[in-house]
Amino acid sequence: MLHMVSDQQLARMHAHFIVPVVVSDILSRKRAVEDDEKMALHELLSDMQPDSALLAMALATQHMAFYSRNDVIFSNSLSFHADRIINDYGPFWLMHAENDSRLDEYEQELFEMLSEIPNDFGSLIDVLSVARDSIRDQNNPLAVIADIFCKQAEAQQLIAATFLEVMEEEDVRGEHLTSLDPMFDGVQTDGSNVLYFPGVTP
Repeated sequence: MLHMVSDQQLARMHAHFIVPVVVSDILSRKRAVEDDEKMALHELLSDMQPDSALLAMALATQHMAFYSRNDVIFSNSLSFHADRIINDYGPFWLMHAENDSRLDEYEQELFEMLSEIPNDFGSLIDVLSVARDSIRDQNNPLAVIADIFCKQAEAQQLIAATFLEVMEEEDVRGEHLTSLDPMFDGVQTDGSNVLYFPGVTP
């Protein structure tokens, strides 16, 4: 069983993925989201691989939960789903980022977790779409960000599902694989921009 993500580790992930920082800045200003900010969020997320995008959106959803805390049900729902994703995926990202030798011990668990990425995107889409649709003013920053995240999550969900279908068809488990990317985004490669599942030697 991996440890929960600490506040210090959480801050590290927020800074690394950028999206949570952008979202926090937008929500703290309490004004309409500018077009260039919308485009920036779309571009940041579309440039990520699915697992990175999932973690980045979950981290940003924590800020959405905080700024919607006047609606307890809404806020708690966002927080619950975000915290679950962060505590599932965060420890693996941190272990890989720190080149932790213990990562090899979790190869099976990591493979199973990667296989759940499409379902986790589905859960995030469900909670974000409900949040978006419950806000009367669709220009409200929370509604705008939720809509962006829903669109990006749908696209990333399809990419992840397609990748996993290929893996199953080719029975490539245990061979050299590109991961859905980082959780390990830009952290460690073999020099060819190829990442390998833990325990697999390039």
